[in-house]
Amino acid sequence: MKNKTLKTTIVLACAGIAIIIVSAIRSTVFAQAKDFSITAYPAVIGKEVKLNEETRILVQFRNNTDQFVTGSVKSANYIIKDKSGTPEIVDSAELTPKYGAASWIKPEYDTLTIPPNDYVAVNLYVTVPSETSTCGNYALVYFDFDPNNQPEGAAVRNSASAVKAKVGSLVNFSVQKTDCKESLQVLNFSTPRFLEYGPVPVSFDLLNGGDIHFTPKGTVTITNAFNKVTARESIKEQRVFPESAKSYNVSAGKHWMFGPYTVSLSGTYGSADKPFTYTASVWVFPWRTALILVLLLTIVSLVLRRYFNSITQREQSLEEEIQHERSEIEELKDMLKKKQE
Repeated sequence: MKNKTLKTTIVLACAGIAIIIVSAIRSTVFAQAKDFSITAYPAVIGKEVKLNEETRILVQFRNNTDQFVTGSVKSANYIIKDKSGTPEIVDSAELTPKYGAASWIKPEYDTLTIPPNDYVAVNLYVTVPSETSTCGNYALVYFDFDPNNQPEGAAVRNSASAVKAKVGSLVNFSVQKTDCKESLQVLNFSTPRFLEYGPVPVSFDLLNGGDIHFTPKGTVTITNAFNKVTARESIKEQRVFPESAKSYNVSAGKHWMFGPYTVSLSGTYGSADKPFTYTASVWVFPWRTALILVLLLTIVSLVLRRYFNSITQREQSLEEEIQHERSEIEELKDMLKKKQE
């Protein structure tokens, strides 16, 4: 009995130790996964400036960890390569983009230490050149984490998630000039020529051919054959950068639609609200449903026709029988009459 109790005690102790070890491992993994979190506010900074102007903007970096985090405040140029508007940092100082403005910005601090669960506001001193060829100029101001310059014992020293972290704000400058170029083109407008059911999917790209960013506003309108508006959907408001395009996807209309429709895109862009339009046509016809209805109507028609034909045949046969009986009655009358004579 004592041996059994001893064995049970040993097993429970081993199980408890195993649970503690597993919990410690999980806690360590969780801590390593959550040990680095820096956010920047605001995420996008828009600033109107003049040539040869000196001004200041403010950005905040927040430390969402429980430890001190040290890094550098840097500025870099970025470009937009895809239609989703994802910024790509240009690391090489020798490859200055046409619209780059990183050289305009000097952060207040070169190195910054952010207390746990706190934030630090950083002034960014901006010097606009006396000459610039474009009206839109762009830069990224970010917090560059340095794993080798952290306090001893800090978990973030060995954090894999923090080594390549670059968290910052996009700075979009609008230079006040009289020769700013604003141009927009509607490209790759696509909608099906024929649909069985609605709504109508519409996709297109808006290309900014100017030298300054803008946020187009517009709607996709569906009109029927009688020129009556049956649906209207607004497009997503998103910034389109110079010499780049943004993709849009809109779904307009109801499930049940029938006949020819006109799909119209209309909107405005730029500082002067310049208009842009595009139209296309689409036929919507629920042919499967229509085919089923035609088959059902055909079957019902055949059944009714057969039913009425059978009634007609019965009536004809009854009339024939009645006529035959009448003729027989007449014959009998004639025979009786002759007998009486």
